[in-house]
Amino acid sequence: MNQYEFLAAQTQFSRRDQLQEVILQAIENAQEVFTQHTSVEIEVEGAGGFGSLYGDSELNLDTHLRTTLETALSQCDIIRRITIEGRKEDEPLIVNPHGIIDVFGDPLDGSLAMLHKGDALGLPVSVGLAAYPAQTLFDKKLQFGDLICGAALDFRCCDLWYLNQDGCFFKGLPARTQEVITVDIKKSIVATEMYYGLNRWVWAVLFSDQPKGWLRNISSALIEQLYVASGQFIAYLSAFQKHHEPVFTVRAIESAGGVVLDWDGKPFRSLEIDFYHGLNTPFLAAANLSVANWFLKRLPQAKQVAEDLMSQVVNNRPLQHQGDQKI
Repeated sequence: MNQYEFLAAQTQFSRRDQLQEVILQAIENAQEVFTQHTSVEIEVEGAGGFGSLYGDSELNLDTHLRTTLETALSQCDIIRRITIEGRKEDEPLIVNPHGIIDVFGDPLDGSLAMLHKGDALGLPVSVGLAAYPAQTLFDKKLQFGDLICGAALDFRCCDLWYLNQDGCFFKGLPARTQEVITVDIKKSIVATEMYYGLNRWVWAVLFSDQPKGWLRNISSALIEQLYVASGQFIAYLSAFQKHHEPVFTVRAIESAGGVVLDWDGKPFRSLEIDFYHGLNTPFLAAANLSVANWFLKRLPQAKQVAEDLMSQVVNNRPLQHQGDQKI
């Protein structure tokens, strides 16, 4: 019996329904707070960098959202601990020492888009929550595959993804990944987190033989990954993936028919969660195994070429043309 089955056996359906209900209520409350605070007309100067973005520097938006989430989740007595990004690692919020659920969350993903009066100008800014078995129930560390239920919301347009024992849902309907066999960016969209330079170079090398097509970065990694689950994108990749997003997205994408792996092809669901320090985990979400294999075949060489090109730029050396080399 795995951890999920064990917990399901220990909690009656009514209790699991209660957990899902409180998570969705917390998300709804966060939406209200977000709307209230981003409607304030305040000009912000010099905002930038994680922890001091717009809303943080003047309105403390991420703090308000974290408090809102924690307040709502604290109403559920089966929750033991709440870990929301922004709360110090050594100061977790303990709700019930005897609780059987640990909740992880990101109150404001994609906030770099909010540099002008709290307006993301059409870019997604999101919130996500994920419920796991309490760490104290098991000898080993939690893995991404242990997720019980969770939800994520795009603040911009109120698109909602949630996952429970019945699967992943988008706007209330079962979420499904795209049914594609080949990776053709003229017909499908691939995303990466452009914040990291290596991702940009890997992206360019991977698709150097496709002169036209759709490559995207829309500011919220949480939403970009979930777009794979609901079929808007066929893949998302990052050489440096924080664990704040995969705590929800891994199971959501898999439940929708997708595949989530590291760049060596190992299932991400079997990796241990390190919410505070897991910053350098290569991440690949794909619509299916065929799409995943396309990337896995090319990523090692693409990464090597990208690192060499970056080194040439850093050391002010002329870029060496790769000619007709196929990746």
